[in-house]
Amino acid sequence: MKKQFRQQDKRAVARGIFESMQTIPAIFADRIQKLGILSLFFLIFGIVFGIRWQSAGFFAWSLFLSAAVGIQALMVFRDTVKGRYETVTGTVEEVKKWMPGQFQKIRICQKDGSYTELLLGKKFSVEQGKRYRFYFKQKKNVLLGIRQVDAVFDTGSFFGLEETSDNQKTKDNDKHLERR
Repeated sequence: MKKQFRQQDKRAVARGIFESMQTIPAIFADRIQKLGILSLFFLIFGIVFGIRWQSAGFFAWSLFLSAAVGIQALMVFRDTVKGRYETVTGTVEEVKKWMPGQFQKIRICQKDGSYTELLLGKKFSVEQGKRYRFYFKQKKNVLLGIRQVDAVFDTGSFFGLEETSDNQKTKDNDKHLERR
């Protein structure tokens, strides 16, 4: 009897995880998948070469790295499922280089007419006139109180961006409309 309940609980948990993966944005699913693959790589690499070189220290450090990356993947999954992220959606009005070679300052016009300025790394390419959705970690803490300095030092809060269009409805917009 107890085994039957345990199996049902395991199935319910697995079903819940699968359903949660279907509802999260592609940016987060991609990040979770990459972190999971990296964790698995560290684990396999550590086992193979730890045995080959007969080094318990190498195996232990690989196991530690694998666990750390796996925990990071689980934390991203948890934060995504619980909705602990913010989005900024709008049309890119202006892209300026800021601090030569490192950052770009992006000015976004949102649907309500308000403007938002973002400071992103140079590796993220955006084009003027196109609509994008930017995903950020929900953070309340401020490092120094100086907005531009905090933006430079706060490296872990930006998850990614995706190009959107006015006609395309995303899962986030659908959820927002359902809540009303």
